[in-house]
Amino acid sequence: MKSRKKIHENIHLYLACTIAFTMPFARLTPVFIALLFLNWLIEGRFSEKWENLRKSKFLWFMLLFYLLHVIGLIHTEDMKAGAFDLQVKLSLFLFPLILGTVPLGLRKFAFIGLSFIGGCVFVSLLLIFRSSYIWFTLGENHFFYQAFSILMHPSYFAMYLTTALLICLYLYGRSFFFRSWIVLVPVFILIGITEVLLSSKMGLFVLAFIGVYGVIRLILIRKKYLLGLIGLLGGTLAFILIVTQMPTVSARMEQLFKTLNKKEISYDNNESSAVRILIWKASNQIVANNLLIGVGTGDVKESLKEKYQELGMRGAYLKGLNAHNAYYQTTIAIGVPALILFILSLFTPLWMSWRKKQWLYALFILSFFINCLVESMLETQAGVIYFGFFSCLFWSHFGLSSEETEKA
Repeated sequence: MKSRKKIHENIHLYLACTIAFTMPFARLTPVFIALLFLNWLIEGRFSEKWENLRKSKFLWFMLLFYLLHVIGLIHTEDMKAGAFDLQVKLSLFLFPLILGTVPLGLRKFAFIGLSFIGGCVFVSLLLIFRSSYIWFTLGENHFFYQAFSILMHPSYFAMYLTTALLICLYLYGRSFFFRSWIVLVPVFILIGITEVLLSSKMGLFVLAFIGVYGVIRLILIRKKYLLGLIGLLGGTLAFILIVTQMPTVSARMEQLFKTLNKKEISYDNNESSAVRILIWKASNQIVANNLLIGVGTGDVKESLKEKYQELGMRGAYLKGLNAHNAYYQTTIAIGVPALILFILSLFTPLWMSWRKKQWLYALFILSFFINCLVESMLETQAGVIYFGFFSCLFWSHFGLSSEETEKA
C-alpha cells in the first residue's frame, strides 16, 4: 500500500502535468491550480517546505511582489479593478509555495515538460486544422496573427511555443521520449510553422535566438557536427525566406523598421509598433509623477486613459490599451520598489542558472525578460500563470539541491 507521502507526491505530479497541458488553452488551468494548492495544504510537511522557502531568495521576491500589489489597494480609487488585478496575479503568490518549495528531479520534470509540449502541439494542430477548414469551406484566410490564434494573443502563444522548444532541447538525450532527433524534428517543424503563422515579431526574434542556441548545443555539447551545420544553414535560410517572402510577416517587419527610423511619430498613428512607442512616452510621464508608490493597484488603466486623452492618442484611449511593457505597467501601478522586486525575481534565477550553467532556465528568463519589453505580460492570466508556473518549476528543478535533482 502506498504511503500517504507518495500519494500526495503523485497527485502533485499529475496535477502539475495537467496544468502544463491545459495552459495553452487558457481556460481550465485555474481549476487545477486550486486543486494543486489544496493537495499542498493537505499534504502538510510545512517545516520542510518552510526551510526550502526560507533559503530561496527568488521565491521571496515573487511573494513580496504580490504583497506589494495587495498594499497598493490602500491608495487605489478603483477597488473593483484592484481586486480583479489581485485575482489575475494570484498565481505569483501560490506557485512559489506549491511548486518552488518542492524539489523536482529530472524524471518528474520531464513528464511535466512533455505535458506542456503536448499541449502546445495539440493546440498548434487544432489551429492549423481550423484555419484549413475555413480556407477550404469559406475561402477566407485565417492563417495569420490574431485570426489564427483564437485562444490567446499571438504574442503569448508565441512565448509558449518558444518555451516548448527550449524544453525539447533540454530533454533531448535526457528523456526516454527524446532519445532520438528523429522524434525531435517533427515537433520542431510543427511548432516552428505555428510560430511563423502567429506573425509575432518578438516571437520570431526569440525563435531565431533559440535556433542559434540549439545549433551551438548540437555542435559543442552533443558533437553532432553535420546535423548542427544543416540546422544552421537551414535555419538561416528559413528565417530569411520568412522575413522577406511571407507577406504578413514581411509587412510587419517592414513597418517596424519604418517606425524605428522615424524621428517623430504622430499621436494618431495606429500601427502597433508606433502605438507602443507613444504609450511608453505617456507611461514615462505618469511614472515621473508617481515614482515611489505608483497610482495604486486598480488605477493604472484609468491613469493611462487620462494621459492618452491629454496627449490626443485617440486609438489608444478608445481601446483602453495597457502600457505594453511589464516594467512600465508595474511601476505605474505600485512604484519603483515593485519594479526592483520584479527585476530581482528575474535576475536572481538568471544569475543562479548562469553560474550553474543551466542554460534552459537562463534562456527562459531571457525570453520572458525580452517579451516583457513589448507586452504587459503580468496583466493577463495567460502571462501570469506561465511566468509563475515555469519560474517556480525551473527553480525547484535547478535551484533546490537534492539527490534526485542531480540525476541525469
